[in-house]
Amino acid sequence: MIRRHVATIGTRQVHYRRAGSGPALVVLHQSPRSSLEMVPLMTRLSDRYTVFAPDTPGNGMSDPLPGEGIGMTDFGDALAEFLTAVGVERALVYGFHTGAMCAFAIAWRHPERVAGAIINGYVHPCTDERADLEAHYFTPFVPEWSGSHLVWAWARMREQYIFYPWYRKNAAARIAMPDPTPERIHEDVMDLMRAGDSYRAPYRAAFTMDLTSAASEIHTTTLIMTMRPDWPLLPHLANMPAPSPAVAVAIPESFAEAMALLDAALARGAAAASLPAPASTDLPLGNGARGHFVAVDGGDLFLRFNIAGDDVPLVIFHDAGGSSTDAIAAMVDSGRSWFAFDLPGHGESDGFAGTVHPEAIAALVGAALDRLEITSVDLIGHGAGGAVATALASARPDLVHALTVDRLCTAPYPEYPLEAGGLHLMRAWGDLRDQALQNADLAALDPARLQQRVVDRMKARDTAPAFARAAAAHLL
Repeated sequence: MIRRHVATIGTRQVHYRRAGSGPALVVLHQSPRSSLEMVPLMTRLSDRYTVFAPDTPGNGMSDPLPGEGIGMTDFGDALAEFLTAVGVERALVYGFHTGAMCAFAIAWRHPERVAGAIINGYVHPCTDERADLEAHYFTPFVPEWSGSHLVWAWARMREQYIFYPWYRKNAAARIAMPDPTPERIHEDVMDLMRAGDSYRAPYRAAFTMDLTSAASEIHTTTLIMTMRPDWPLLPHLANMPAPSPAVAVAIPESFAEAMALLDAALARGAAAASLPAPASTDLPLGNGARGHFVAVDGGDLFLRFNIAGDDVPLVIFHDAGGSSTDAIAAMVDSGRSWFAFDLPGHGESDGFAGTVHPEAIAALVGAALDRLEITSVDLIGHGAGGAVATALASARPDLVHALTVDRLCTAPYPEYPLEAGGLHLMRAWGDLRDQALQNADLAALDPARLQQRVVDRMKARDTAPAFARAAAAHLL
């Protein structure tokens, strides 16, 4: 099973997936994706390696690196810090596109931490191409009141499969690839929306990395490859300075050939990679709205929390289609200890085989609180979350000290099947904006807040309607 964790590095948190056993292997996604992109590769390799797939800083659930002018060497340094945080002394590292350049950076800057590097999709534009990319590639991502940024995001991610660079829509830039499915575009857009404007930093770092010294100075055993189907990047190999003897270069003709080269390179370096320590299950230290995953039977529950003292903590359950982010604005400065769960199939929590009934969800949450060694709580349930709160209070009187339920609603929950052009995103945006207008909820009308609520609603797209129905039946 692929498990999810959060590593805390100073004030910054890094979300990562972990699976398997054996020598440590880190796999790095492209931008503006997240570690979700690496799940098929993790599944393929976890029988031989302990595979770590972090969200790179600013992508997925990982906090961005602080400061301006962040370069790829900073991302390489951050990856070395991540290895320390998860108890890995030396790892094999594989990266794809932007992730490839991050792998290249850590192999160059921290050779003692890398048992072998595999660079899939070497990025080294010439001077004129780099200037063009800097001028046009990194379009700011700014939520708009109209929701027009969602239309742009859908087109942006679709066109990445059709043109390179994506903004040059002409025959010369056409990529000979099958059109992506709506499901694939939706997944890409979700990652872009989660990253927000932070998506630009790793992209810019990859395209502007100074590789003049890196290629000749790298002493880590490194395989650089660009697949023939990835032909827009093939000219970048010709721009590479003469590499050191530690670097091998290959142009595989297919994905299958690239995976065979990957397998061979990993096998050569496996003996030099560390065997990692077990994943920590401890809550990260420090106050503030921290994130944490709790492993229970069948998957992982995500929660945000704040430990403010020795008081009885408040446990908060969100409404159908929401997430633990709903709790942060109200509670982060409250001075009270609190835990806000993403319910199954919502936010970052696993779906638990479609678990939607309040009694079953309450059992999972109760098990998570037991794992956290929390023995007494106050509960508050918002909307459909109130059904989970009442179910937990009924099942666990030993645990629940007080109960509050608010905003009960039995109205049907809207469904959002995928639509061409991303129109389902626009429908969700309009529904949430109109709801906030009707409720005179000014905070919820902020475009950035609306953006987060659309992301939450889309994450729960397959679960929230059934959960809302089950919750209404429970409360009635």
